[in-house]
Amino acid sequence: MPYWNDPKSPSTHYRTEGWANSGLTILDRKKVVLYDRNYEVHNSYSPFGGAIQMQGNFLIHAGPSNIYESGWGAAGCVEIIGSFDDFKKDIADLAGIPSKNLHEAMLTLVKSGKLFVEVQYALRPNFKNSFHSEF
Repeated sequence: MPYWNDPKSPSTHYRTEGWANSGLTILDRKKVVLYDRNYEVHNSYSPFGGAIQMQGNFLIHAGPSNIYESGWGAAGCVEIIGSFDDFKKDIADLAGIPSKNLHEAMLTLVKSGKLFVEVQYALRPNFKNSFHSEF
């Protein structure tokens, strides 16, 4: 995911200033150790809360309602397009966890060590070749 780390006011979460490739290109299958029920999307409004931690600050969380909605920026996270609650409900249903409260269902899966994530290898795009200059 391309991320603009403004050199005039850089985020301390990234070492690279200007355009940076952010996110994970690979993550071996691993047990999820954190579900943050209080997470809220930072850069856009979303009616869906919570986040599944993949590694460090890289999360799986709510994204735009459809692929045509603009104004979202993942900065390396995986954003679920559509209903993040439906995504969590599908996980809970597949795991056989009652899903009346989706946050509790996710927390139950994490606490029991039954929720895993994996990122299969993806080649990083050379997006800098597409730009003529930085802002």
